[in-house]
Amino acid sequence: MNTLTRLGLGPMGQLEVRLARGDSASTLVLTPACSNGGLPLMEALQQRRSQREFATHGIA
Repeated sequence: MNTLTRLGLGPMGQLEVRLARGDSASTLVLTPACSNGGLPLMEALQQRRSQREFATHGIA
């Protein structure tokens, strides 16, 4: 890390990089993604909805 980067980061730029110690997590093997069936992407995006509830009282 150069001096300019350290100055830009302020106190955070003064931190030293340390390698991780100890045992690493074991490798997790994921099942392959299912790529058949389901909705086409654009149709799925059109059907997305966010549902929120807002209080109608107590707003100053």
